[in-house]
Amino acid sequence: MQFIIIHVGFPGQFENIVRSLLGNGHRVHGIGLTKCVFKHERFSFSSYKILAGNTKGIFPPVDEIETKMIRGVSIKAHLIDLKQKGMEPDAIIMHPGWGEALYVKHVWDKAPVITYQEFYYHLRDSDLDYDNPGIDQRNEGLSEYRMELKNALALQSLSVSKSCISPTLWQKSLFPTEYRNKICVYHDGIDMNKIRMILSEKEKIARSRVLFEGRDYITYAARCLEPYRGFHVFMRSLPYIQQAYPELEVIIIGSEGRGAYGSSPLEFATWKLALLEELKGSLNMSRIHFMDTLPYDRYIEVLVNSRVHTYLSYPFVLSWGFLVACSIGIPVVANKIRMIEEASCYFNNCQLVDEFSHVMVAKMINDILDEGIGKNHELVMPSIYDARKVSSEVYRYLLNTINA
Repeated sequence: MQFIIIHVGFPGQFENIVRSLLGNGHRVHGIGLTKCVFKHERFSFSSYKILAGNTKGIFPPVDEIETKMIRGVSIKAHLIDLKQKGMEPDAIIMHPGWGEALYVKHVWDKAPVITYQEFYYHLRDSDLDYDNPGIDQRNEGLSEYRMELKNALALQSLSVSKSCISPTLWQKSLFPTEYRNKICVYHDGIDMNKIRMILSEKEKIARSRVLFEGRDYITYAARCLEPYRGFHVFMRSLPYIQQAYPELEVIIIGSEGRGAYGSSPLEFATWKLALLEELKGSLNMSRIHFMDTLPYDRYIEVLVNSRVHTYLSYPFVLSWGFLVACSIGIPVVANKIRMIEEASCYFNNCQLVDEFSHVMVAKMINDILDEGIGKNHELVMPSIYDARKVSSEVYRYLLNTINA
């Protein structure tokens, strides 16, 4: 069968699905905005061109939906071109979050569409009202207006989907009741074979042991250093940790601005600069080391010898980095919210703090350091998050959807 898989940053969450489809003899054509280095004899890729720019001075609450409309129109033109060249997919798999799903059915009305439903926004008991970082933000107050337009886009994609995938039970529960019967829960999957291969390279792992001349270190990681991933809470915990452990090194991994989920601070270029200004004089900066986003193998290499890894988040999408940290057995501190509780129950090395509080986070980290809790010796990944197991289940689900 011929599959089209669409993701703005292809392959995104679909890497394991792509490999599974190709491994079972199918053809895959990927579409995205960025370049793709993936190669296989039955795989092809094309990137679509954005056909217009945003309207200057547009009413702020609708700027994001305009961007998504532009992408929807742009990819429709690309799909028409593919169809004219003979492309006829048996199924289309896509992430609708950036607008690409809007007009797919206008081009191939008979092909079943399977969408990755990642998040449905709520005004209460959600990411929007979970926390106030205590620092003024740009475009503060716009989120509640943009929320409804984001949800409208999700509802449109649900309406054209034959079936859907959501990565966690909690994320599925956010969607309106009348659509949940369309959604099956399958996580993207963590490739444990890749992690085992990285950890088997003794020289690389030994290299992280001698970071800082062998002194102990703790880690924090996020795609972007921002409140959505608790960066402000972790930074504010550091004075308490450094007071108790002045020789401890701190590694902070993540981009300062790329890939942010939330707004930037009003008076500073980045959240890093805002927090460093707030905490000026209370941190020993010679022990704090900022790293940009790391290649996957280097990320594992640094994490595996961390004394404690911290993962903090608003109630939002679950990060793969949290599952990776738990799987390699290092002590992990996280905040107690439903998406993290759902995943952490499968691991015995994750401890949850009841409040999104820098004082509570510092106490938990210091307690683990005090008790000398070390790394487990065995890699652990429950089957619902293991890429090999998940991929085979998703493959069967896709075939059942197409043949139903």
